[in-house]
Amino acid sequence: MVQYDGAMEPAPGRLVRRVALGTEAIYRVIEASRDTVEVEVVRAPGLPAGRRLKLAARDVRAMQVLESGPPASPPARSETG
Repeated sequence: MVQYDGAMEPAPGRLVRRVALGTEAIYRVIEASRDTVEVEVVRAPGLPAGRRLKLAARDVRAMQVLESGPPASPPARSETG
């Protein structure tokens, strides 16, 4: 289970989660400075996994920091047969 660990400052490698308008986005912190944080999309509506974004540090600090990765996605269904 993914749980909140209470950390305020997301460190590189940590996962952060944002829930808004009934959707969930999970990002991995790549690099953080005082004003901006570079993140990599793990899972987010409308964004491909692996895309890198620069976000305002205050917005990332407001996100939930996760202590473990997101639940595994179900395996892709094979269409061979």
